[in-house]
Amino acid sequence: MKQNCTYIGYSLTAIALLSSFVIFFVYPSTSELGRNFTLAVILLFIRYCGLWAGLGIILLRLLGIIKKSNNIIYIFLGTLNICLGILSWILYLNNEMMLRVFHVFIINLFLGVIIFMDVFLLKIVINKT
Repeated sequence: MKQNCTYIGYSLTAIALLSSFVIFFVYPSTSELGRNFTLAVILLFIRYCGLWAGLGIILLRLLGIIKKSNNIIYIFLGTLNICLGILSWILYLNNEMMLRVFHVFIINLFLGVIIFMDVFLLKIVINKT
C-alpha cells in the first residue's frame, strides 16, 4: 500500500514536469489559429495516448500478463487518466471546453478510476476472503 502511494507521487511528479515543460516551451503559440491551439493539440495527443495505453495495460492485466497491480507503469497510466479527467472537469466548469469534448475526456477519468480500483480496492477484497 505504501509503495503504491509512492508510485502515485512519482507519477504526479512526472506529469507535473511534463506539463511544465510543455507550457514553458509551447505556450503561447505563434500559430494563426490562436495562442492555445498548440496546447489543445498536445492535450488531445496525450489524451489519446493515455486512453489507448490505459486500455492496453488493463487488457494485459486481465489476461494475466501483468501479475501484480503495483506496477509503476500501471499506476502511472491510472494517474495520468485521472489527471486528464480532472483537468477536463475543471476546463468544462470554467467554460473553456465544449460539452462534446468533455464527454470524450470523461472516458479517461473512468479508465483511471478502474485502474485505481484494481490497485487499491481489489487487493483489499481479495485479502479479506
